[in-house]
Amino acid sequence: MIFQTERLLIRKLTKADFDPFHEMQSDSSVMKFTTGKAQTLEENKTDLQYVMDCYEQENLDLLVWAVIEQETKDFAGTAALAKTKNNEIEVGLRFLKQHWGKGFGSEVLEGLTKIGFQLFDVDELFGFVDTRNTGSIKILERTGFRFKETRFNDEFQCQEHVYTFSKNP
Repeated sequence: MIFQTERLLIRKLTKADFDPFHEMQSDSSVMKFTTGKAQTLEENKTDLQYVMDCYEQENLDLLVWAVIEQETKDFAGTAALAKTKNNEIEVGLRFLKQHWGKGFGSEVLEGLTKIGFQLFDVDELFGFVDTRNTGSIKILERTGFRFKETRFNDEFQCQEHVYTFSKNP
């Protein structure tokens, strides 16, 4: 277990998570504001193996964990910490559509910020979000992230808001 919230357990992903992981990653509405497209079965097999392989590496560039509902033991989504090209630590959340609107995003993000500061020697964490993704914007703001700027994301060809969460606000 990585950490726990009132309703959720955050742990390492395993091969047993593949079916719901694939369901999430292949849903175009879930992926709309991330990669912009649903992923294939093969892409998801590769992605899951890649994030599991990252657990064994000493340099913590990418940590993606499973979000599990404690009561039902259902896979709800993923939570991530990722080092950007500029050595910023980005938080990330992704949920199966049936778990949207339950408040899981804010619940997980509170724990994710705490562990982010424990694992990385940084003074702030970042959230990068497509300007059209109002759900994620609300989660970031509700959790104490502060708007910094709007910029164009060349990789995903979209406008994005940059949010920060300071270790010492």
